[in-house]
Amino acid sequence: MPVVSELILLRHGQSAANVAFPAADAQGLVDSGLTGRDRDVELTELGVTQARAVGAWLAGLPADRVPEIPITSPYLRARETWRIAAETSGLGFPPATTDERLVDRLLGDLEMMTRAAVERDFPDDARFHGTSDYQWRPRNGESFGDIRIRLKSFLDDVNEQHAGRRVVVTAHDSVVLMMRAIIEDLDWDGVDRVAAGNTVRNASITVFDGRGGTLVLDRYNTVDHLDDVPPLTLLPPVRAVFDATNAADSDAFVAAFAPDGVIDDWGTTYQGHDGIRGWNNTDNIGVQARLDPSGAAWEHDEYVVTATVSGNGFNGESHFRFQVADNLVTRMTIRA
Repeated sequence: MPVVSELILLRHGQSAANVAFPAADAQGLVDSGLTGRDRDVELTELGVTQARAVGAWLAGLPADRVPEIPITSPYLRARETWRIAAETSGLGFPPATTDERLVDRLLGDLEMMTRAAVERDFPDDARFHGTSDYQWRPRNGESFGDIRIRLKSFLDDVNEQHAGRRVVVTAHDSVVLMMRAIIEDLDWDGVDRVAAGNTVRNASITVFDGRGGTLVLDRYNTVDHLDDVPPLTLLPPVRAVFDATNAADSDAFVAAFAPDGVIDDWGTTYQGHDGIRGWNNTDNIGVQARLDPSGAAWEHDEYVVTATVSGNGFNGESHFRFQVADNLVTRMTIRA
């Protein structure tokens, strides 16, 4: 069967939901503060900046690698990501088409609900919500198996209609993950292995090369093009915690805390520099953790940072609640 010469998969930039729902879930709130449909959720300012960075990446491609056929999810955050990226690139792309098969996972009755709201209204579904049970189908929604079916149909059509051409798709994390599952014929264990260490990041780039007659993974979930995106401004002692973690500097990490500082990791506490160093060795730098902050705000006397955690331990969105004094962290509480 003929295939496209290249398939580029872009995840949309950070959306309002990427910030609001983790924040609400961390506080056990029933209301995320967002209204309307999932397909109408907008990009944040950071998401717009990320989309521009994708455009700069496109502008730097050799002429024979520039995508020719842009296709997007019909969701606003995906359409806006491509529009901004295309305009920033200055390359004069043809108008993008949309395809309903590229929508994010349909959660049915659970759409736009926080974890607390699901627990209240759909307790039978709550134990699956946010898990990696790929065969769970929420009420009136779809499982990852359902996503696989619709994306297989999409990929077959793209390969038939655009064989030998370069296609770029802007969509969602579930689309990127399941497209890889289809192309590489992964079973659910294989999907879980990919997902466990590689949460699909906002504005990430995945590329499959089809010039040899079959689609072969060239890169997955890369964000090197975002290196020049201005980092989120954080309180200096909080920034020190994130910078030390990402630089794998254990001494600097411990030094960011007060001598009697505390880390509360899901209810287990570690106090003082020795306790903090021990936690760092087992759950942070010791497991090659990387922390990518995406939002920060004061909530009463706590400074709350939303961040994506990756590495060889926990992977996913978390909330870090900081208390600070004398330019040092006195307490860091970690929750989902």
